[in-house]
Amino acid sequence: MYSLGYDLVVDDSEFPEVGVGVVKMASAFEDKLDAYRQSLSRVTASAVQEGLVAQNLATFEQQVGMLKGEADRLAKQLDQILVRFVAEMDRADAEIY
Repeated sequence: MYSLGYDLVVDDSEFPEVGVGVVKMASAFEDKLDAYRQSLSRVTASAVQEGLVAQNLATFEQQVGMLKGEADRLAKQLDQILVRFVAEMDRADAEIY
């Protein structure tokens, strides 16, 4: 067996929980982002209807709308990476021990 001269210890026991927590936070963020977009929509529909400010708000509202789903997508991707990491570490451990 090859030895590096030191032991590398990785505590991956909480990784799956971290992934679930990130997914929950992303969902809450998505809800708040949608509420923010709706507020922008109300402002552009009723308060600021003309001029450069109205145009800029409308553009900003569109940009905020384009973010919909991104936090959820990234959180799910991170969760999958963490699950794969733990599985790969367990497989590597099995080969060593």
